[in-house]
Parts: sequence; structure tokens; C-alpha cells
Amino acid sequence: MDPNLQLLKTQSLSFFGRVRMWFDLLDPSLLLASDPEIVKVHTLVGSEEKLHEKEKPSVTLSLSSVHADSGDVIPLLFRAPAFLPIAGPVVVASLLPHTTVKPALFWQFLLQSYNAGFSHANRNSSAEQVRKTSPIQLLLIAGTVSYTSVAAAFPQIVINRLNIRSLAVQTVCRTVVPIPLSAVLAFLNVYTVRSEETESGIRVFDCHGNPVGMSKAAGEKVKPMEEHHCSQESSN
Repeated sequence: MDPNLQLLKTQSLSFFGRVRMWFDLLDPSLLLASDPEIVKVHTLVGSEEKLHEKEKPSVTLSLSSVHADSGDVIPLLFRAPAFLPIAGPVVVASLLPHTTVKPALFWQFLLQSYNAGFSHANRNSSAEQVRKTSPIQLLLIAGTVSYTSVAAAFPQIVINRLNIRSLAVQTVCRTVVPIPLSAVLAFLNVYTVRSEETESGIRVFDCHGNPVGMSKAAGEKVKPMEEHHCSQESSN
């Protein structure tokens, strides 16, 4: 079991404790650490030595920067601390009431591309034999980005194609419809990019951190392995 997963398994966090941990993981200052620093901290987490209080903030760096399945350092742009600084401005720009199709498509393409890249970089890869993106996965990502980008810009396309002049209809299509539409497409984006997890399953562990096999049921739930109870893992 990866040191990050082992660490989380040993910590009994309450709901608010998990929320606080996620706020710590989203700290943009974690992006300033170099790859050698991240590897060093990850090795420290995996050692049997008890972590001192002053070293515990460094553990957050390992949790936010190292993939829990492969043990590789996650690319800088796709780490948890980079999500809000990058996706936030793009989301705002994509929801602006554009007057033409091109800017609407441009911002949606950027948003959907980043969402797909982030989902793929942080996917559960425990079932993969080779730690490398396959051509099928690349086609799946490209297709996902294409259809979600066009679908998100569809309200603006309708306005232009049908030459709608009604201010009320334009307001609804440009300010009201994009919000729920973007939420649905974000879900479809993640679901499609990570659909292989439901087919191949994800690796599950017993109470001692030993792998016991692959579970499609766990993959369908699309939950981190460390959140499953040991009894549920064994029954699968």
C-alpha cells in the first residue's frame, strides 16, 4: 500500500477533520515545492519513524502532490492546490454572457480540457498494467473534451443560428442555462474519463494494508480506496 494511503488509513478523521484536511491540501503555496522535496517528504511518510509535530505540515505536501496508486509526482498543473487557481478564472470566463460562438467555444474548450486532464491525472490507476496513457484513453479524453465543449456552447450556438432577437430569451440562454448545463457536463466529463474504473475495478486492501484483489463494485462507487471499511473490502 502506498505511504499516502497507509497514512490516511491510520488516521481516524471526523467529517470536519476531513474538511480541514482538504482545505490544507488546496493551499496554493504547496505548488512552490520542487519534485525532489516532494519525493523526500513522500519517503519520510513511508518510513516507520514517527513523524514529529513540526514535520506534519510536510505530510500535506505528500498527500497533495503524489499519486496514491503509482507513487509518482503528479504534474504541477493537475495537483489539488492548482485546481482552484486555474479552474476558477476559467469557470468565470466560460460563464460570461458571450455575444458570439467563438469565445464561448474557446473558454469551454479550456475548461473541459483542464477538467479532463485533472480527472485523468488523478484517476485510480491500480488496475493498469502499464503506467502510461494508452491511445484508447487519449481518444476517450479527446472525444470527451470535444462533445462537452460543443454542448456547453450550445445555447450561444442556438442564439446565433436561429438569429434570436428577444432579450429575454438571450438572457436566459446566456446567464441562466449555462450554470446547470456546466454542472451536468462537468459530471459527464469526470464520469467518461474515469469510466474504465467501473469496468476493470480498483484495487482493495485488507485491514493490514495488504492487497486482496480487484473490486468492480468499489470502482463503480468511484471513491478513494482509503474510505472503504475493511469489512466491505474483504467481502468484495
